[in-house]
Amino acid sequence: MQKKTIQKDGVFKKSTQKRIYQDLVRQIEDVILDGTFKPGDMLPTQRQLSEMFETSRASLREALRVLEQKGLIKIKLGVSGGAVIREVNTEQISEGLALLMRHQKISIAHLSEFREGVEGLVAALAAERCDSADIETLKNLLAESKTHLLAQPIRRKAYDNLDRMIHVAIARISGNPIYIGLIEMIHNNIQYYYENLPLEEERILHAYFEELTKLVGAIERQQSDKAKKLARKHVRRYFEFVRLQKDKVTLSENSF
Repeated sequence: MQKKTIQKDGVFKKSTQKRIYQDLVRQIEDVILDGTFKPGDMLPTQRQLSEMFETSRASLREALRVLEQKGLIKIKLGVSGGAVIREVNTEQISEGLALLMRHQKISIAHLSEFREGVEGLVAALAAERCDSADIETLKNLLAESKTHLLAQPIRRKAYDNLDRMIHVAIARISGNPIYIGLIEMIHNNIQYYYENLPLEEERILHAYFEELTKLVGAIERQQSDKAKKLARKHVRRYFEFVRLQKDKVTLSENSF
């Protein structure tokens, strides 16, 4: 289905700045963020935009490149292509966080400290704001997670994915879009800290699952203080284990 191109007369003005592309970025960004253009809409063609701004195609292409890097538009090639408005989300920030993790610019201690504080607050808010539908969602995720945990052998990839979904679901119950975005970013990228480590012992995975079960129970009973403590304890135990495993791997590598 071809996307519609939206014409908004008078939306854009002639650019007068020396670094013209920066002004183009600002103007287009403003009309995207204020809702003049909606996700899925197409900007006018490059020829039309050049005429509106009274600027060169080169400056316009540079501006569109910057907007695409920001995640505000997607450039589609071909006869029916053009600049399509994207939904604003945490994808770009998540990609940046992943790069920081891969290049070890964020230590495991930094991440543990951040998660312990934020996820404790999120769990407390979830306990205060949950309803029966929220609890049903969490219990269903726990039940599905348990089937993968009890499988022989453990279906580790599926189990890890359900673990991520449970943490994100708790964040969503908090109702705070900032917390939701942060938790999604962290749990979408946290695998870089353990992807090269030996698989965890079964008893450790079962202990993590029991902690999550207790956390969901505290949220269901709307025990915000207990939920906060359980979430923080869960994070501390996880990162202590990852740290110990990394130390073991380092010792093993240095023994040769």
